[in-house]
Amino acid sequence: MRYTSWDRSDPRAPILREEDGVRDLAVFTESTATVGEEQWALDVDPKSGASMTLPDGREFRARGNLKRGSLVEATVAERSFHLVGETSKDWVIEDAAGEKFGQFTGAHRGVRRAIVEFDGEGEPTEEEAIALSWFARLILDAKQTNAGIALIVSMLLLTLVAVLVWIL
Repeated sequence: MRYTSWDRSDPRAPILREEDGVRDLAVFTESTATVGEEQWALDVDPKSGASMTLPDGREFRARGNLKRGSLVEATVAERSFHLVGETSKDWVIEDAAGEKFGQFTGAHRGVRRAIVEFDGEGEPTEEEAIALSWFARLILDAKQTNAGIALIVSMLLLTLVAVLVWIL
């Protein structure tokens, strides 16, 4: 598996797909992910991180501020990863040794499709691919929300200034 992407064409839930639609890995709702026959519980707090709890009790976690942070630490299946923001839109996934494991970006429709490329040494396990792809999507969504709010506030302030200039 070299990359995963999201299909958001289904209005009920986004689907995580392996390598350009070759295989569906998981179907997500706000609180669960259906992986095969299993239901994984999802929990998100944009200020402190996210977690996935599997039916066998294992928990995959991402720790860090998803909205404003540039470093998110993830633990997936007993492996540690660092999701490092190189720019506001470009991110690198590093393993515990600091070696590049993958990357993702919010540029060029990155939030809509959220492609995670695993271009480091070795292949990710299916669990790693699902968890890291979901964490990446959460980061991109949180960053996009921040940018949208800033734009709206700026437009409101400019409108207020324009109205005041017109009145006075």
